[in-house]
Amino acid sequence: MIVCSYIFVSLGSALRESLTYDENVHIQLGLDAWKTHTFTKDPYSPPLIGEIAVMPILLGIDAWIPGLMPSMKLLPSRMMILFLSLCLLAALYYMVKKIFGEPEAIASVFLFAWEPSILAHNHYVTKDMGFTLFFFLSWIFFLALCKKYSLKMLIRFSLLFGCMLAAKTSAVPFFICSTLILIFLDASYRKQIIKIGWNWVLVCVVGLFVIWSSYFFQTDVFIAKRDDPNRISSKLVEYALQTNNTVLSNMLKFGTDIKIPLGTYLASQKNGLLLQKNQESVFFMGQKYARVRWYLLPVNLFFKLPLPIIVLVGVTFFWFFKKQLPVQKYFPYIAPIVGITVFLCLSGVKPYVRYLLPIYPFLIITAAAGLTRMLKKHMLVVPMILCVWYAIGTLLHFPHFITFANESAGPRDKRYEKLIDSNINWGQELFDVAEYIKKNQLSVLSFSYFGTDNGNFYGLASTIPYGTYKQEEICAFHDIAGSPTGEKKVTAISLSNWYYCGYYKQEPYNKERIQSIVAGTILIFDQFNPTYEK
Repeated sequence: MIVCSYIFVSLGSALRESLTYDENVHIQLGLDAWKTHTFTKDPYSPPLIGEIAVMPILLGIDAWIPGLMPSMKLLPSRMMILFLSLCLLAALYYMVKKIFGEPEAIASVFLFAWEPSILAHNHYVTKDMGFTLFFFLSWIFFLALCKKYSLKMLIRFSLLFGCMLAAKTSAVPFFICSTLILIFLDASYRKQIIKIGWNWVLVCVVGLFVIWSSYFFQTDVFIAKRDDPNRISSKLVEYALQTNNTVLSNMLKFGTDIKIPLGTYLASQKNGLLLQKNQESVFFMGQKYARVRWYLLPVNLFFKLPLPIIVLVGVTFFWFFKKQLPVQKYFPYIAPIVGITVFLCLSGVKPYVRYLLPIYPFLIITAAAGLTRMLKKHMLVVPMILCVWYAIGTLLHFPHFITFANESAGPRDKRYEKLIDSNINWGQELFDVAEYIKKNQLSVLSFSYFGTDNGNFYGLASTIPYGTYKQEEICAFHDIAGSPTGEKKVTAISLSNWYYCGYYKQEPYNKERIQSIVAGTILIFDQFNPTYEK
């Protein structure tokens, strides 16, 4: 029943949301990988999840869907991501049932199935859900290997470890940080990890083979040739020439001239590290910061987690303190929560909660422990209230679960003051904008859209193209014709564009002039004939 409702709600959300900002990239990344064995669309991401997502397209299933609406044509790919989330749900159930028992497993499935961030990202064609699956499976098999070594378990872990590495560049630091926290919490794992010994070489070899297979065994350089004096590699070349450093020169020449196995993967790891070192401005709580602060992500996580989950995690720790639950048994599932969160807070990445999605299964396991403990103590009223609150609070945000924030974030129509980008507004609202035009009998809507989907297929015909990644074109306004009998002209600005494009600073579009908000993320103004100024 829980699983059926999860599938039904997820499918309904997928059918009512336009493509998010990154989905087109991952679709193209997957298609390029299969068709031409090229991996240049996204220099920061391994291709595995994109390759899995586009399998229905390669089989021609998208041709069975009538029309040209992008969200419908790519629905089969979205369903592949939903399938990965169902695999995660099944793995969560069987793991919790085996280690903690049936009640805890059912509680975990319930909390997973109604978690708004899970429901938001379980159908987007991005890396997040697939990476969460492979990280969870890798971690569970790693724990099993530590407890009882066997060759069969070692091979299974190695294959899953490789899939995890091929899913996202952050896999390595996530796994290392989680392991370090685990050893800190439970020193017995240190001996067990060391006991695996030289088998770690086999894990790495198999893992690297899996990664290389996701690149179809292509060879490539790991430093691309490009004339750009601002690149670190260009600066190193200049430094090597000035100092006559032949060792450095030869290393750089090797990186730019010699194609090697996993060259593209090494380049993505290098690019990911360089990206983290770039200090970019960020918006938080309606304010612009010159650089990311460590506390921004935990605060956003607090806003995005349902309060019942936070309460249940608190209850679990209360039972730990009272020694009503064996805290040591939960250390392996608390470690990834701490390790991943600490790493992301200190790494300087933008405070997008989707980066924390791999901790969600472990948060759910922890919360389920508190829930089932209360039920076993015959404390029925409080758990019932929390579960009803949890489910209703999530459903109220259908179909746009990405806009969810808990009650501490304030009223729903004021959350634009606190959240931005993939935490709330990621281009998913084109259906709602089209409905708004029709419902209000508008003659013209001037729309600044934060997204890369093609609004022309949603009844939002524009004279300028959609689907670009250039800021001046993303920020530009699309004049969309409405009803021939309509007289009203209004301006609509995507929440993320309102901040990124600087409209919030312009007097006609400051927050005092917001007339209404569509789908929680599209700001409506009575002003018309706007222009974008750099």
